[in-house]
Amino acid sequence: MAKPQPPKYFQKFIEWYCKPMLQESIMGDIEEQFYEEVVDLGLFTARRRYMWNVIRFFRPGIVKSPRTNQKLNNYGMFKNHYKVSLRSILRSGVFSMINIGGLAIGIASCLLILIYVKNEASYDTFNEKYDRTYRVLHYFGKTGEKVANDTLPTSELQVWGNAPVADALVDYFPQVENVARFTGNFDYLMEYQGRRFQEKNIVYGDSTLHQVFTWEWVSGDPKTALSRPKTLVLSKQMAQKYFGDEDPMGQLLLLDGEERYEVTGVYQIPANSHFSFDACLSMVSIDKEDWWIFDDWGYADFYTYFTLQEGTSISDLDAQIPGLLETHFDRGFG
Repeated sequence: MAKPQPPKYFQKFIEWYCKPMLQESIMGDIEEQFYEEVVDLGLFTARRRYMWNVIRFFRPGIVKSPRTNQKLNNYGMFKNHYKVSLRSILRSGVFSMINIGGLAIGIASCLLILIYVKNEASYDTFNEKYDRTYRVLHYFGKTGEKVANDTLPTSELQVWGNAPVADALVDYFPQVENVARFTGNFDYLMEYQGRRFQEKNIVYGDSTLHQVFTWEWVSGDPKTALSRPKTLVLSKQMAQKYFGDEDPMGQLLLLDGEERYEVTGVYQIPANSHFSFDACLSMVSIDKEDWWIFDDWGYADFYTYFTLQEGTSISDLDAQIPGLLETHFDRGFG
């Protein structure tokens, strides 16, 4: 017949909580009492009393201490380092202030430089097609002058140029997807219901601006906002300046006391853009008698931007540029 055994789960339980130095004596006494009670009281009663004894010994003097010795040692180490550091700082106050101040200034300078570099690198990245958007640079040389692109100094290039180059890009380069132009700044006296201000940051823009630049449009349809004559779009700040909480859409602004322009949109150009303007008038609003500038390769007052088709590179256009120049050379383009 097999020898009776104490409940194994309670055996494991007492092994788990009892201090190692006490396990042999306590467990030996409990098991000895168990075997005596098996003979005197029976197996069932002996097991029940064994379980009660295991639970009864679960008290602070017998239970193992939490395994925090390593953590307590680490805490003591850090506490000691802190005390030593504090005493050193108090003992050499001026020297410590110089060191701590220099470290703080160095860290702050690094963070400021990091913020500045990150901001500079973010310019124009809000545009969905920024990685394939380019600005046309112009070189106004002499008629007949032959200049290689790789030898032309960048100081001779101008960001402002002529209007016809936009159509020429579309006609000559199949890689070009969209083109948009806007003019230099104009001064206008703008008026609405007695509120009158002299504005200096007004431009004319193509209706295709939305195809190149991804601005936030607060109101209006960017696809049609600049498609009609005598229409204009306002920056969010300009709209607030003239209309306050009133809806500016469809309202008329008087320019120089002569012409009324309808507000067809409100936009917001992000701060990390390399250009900004307060209002943009539709390019088709330019007087008919001034339309000669759109065919004149010698008149320069436009900024031209274009996007390339996906999968094409700006280097693909380099070999074709001489042909474009020769095509329009007799008109003074250079």
